[in-house]
Amino acid sequence: MRAPGTDGGRPGGAAAACARLVAVDREQALELIARLHRAQNSFYSGGEEGELRTLLAPDIVWHVPGRNLIAGTYRGHDEVIGYFTRRRGLAASTFQITRRAAMTQQTLIM
Repeated sequence: MRAPGTDGGRPGGAAAACARLVAVDREQALELIARLHRAQNSFYSGGEEGELRTLLAPDIVWHVPGRNLIAGTYRGHDEVIGYFTRRRGLAASTFQITRRAAMTQQTLIM
């Protein structure tokens, strides 16, 4: 297993993996984001990971910028859920997501 924060030698790294765009309706996108945040909040407060897995693409790439205990690039369900689990542990199951704004560019959500 490679260390988080590396691109694992993959051509293009995280930027290439994030190049896939999907056209969606803004309202559909906002509802999907709300479902993701509800699932994350449930998980972060000690819930199961099942709902998160259903909302995340199997080939997900999740990048956390910076130089800290959770910074890095995580690929696939296992690494991303592992990151969420580590974040939950560091916050003693108190972390919660609050959406303040959502940006969309026409009908594209990245």
